[in-house]
Amino acid sequence: MDKSAFSRLKFGFFTDTNEMYFTIDGEMLTEWEEEKALDYIFEDINEKLFEERFYVEKTKGRGGRKPDPNKKIKENYIQHCYELYVGRDVGDQTKAEASRLIHEKLKKDKPKDWQGNIYAPETIRKFLKKIK
Repeated sequence: MDKSAFSRLKFGFFTDTNEMYFTIDGEMLTEWEEEKALDYIFEDINEKLFEERFYVEKTKGRGGRKPDPNKKIKENYIQHCYELYVGRDVGDQTKAEASRLIHEKLKKDKPKDWQGNIYAPETIRKFLKKIK
């Protein structure tokens, strides 16, 4: 008898002796089958109790620093400034030079929705390297 058959297990009591008996689909089980059924039942109960008490779902990637909520705003502004710089097409253009100019522009007047400190020229250069 497989484990799935025990999901249809029903029990009852003999009225004259008050003994418990088990049936599956109306057929009484033998003593060996009753023991097996009880083993399966208690195995399932113990497994569920163990999972409830000791199984902790791991929260992968939840630790560490919180991401900057304004990162997208900042990156969009830097990308816009870089596009303006490239659009001027003035001789020898490098991303290092562009990051320095963008940093100076941010020091003079940063956007109203920019929260926190301005990026260092090295950080701006790292972002510009990602742009193709």
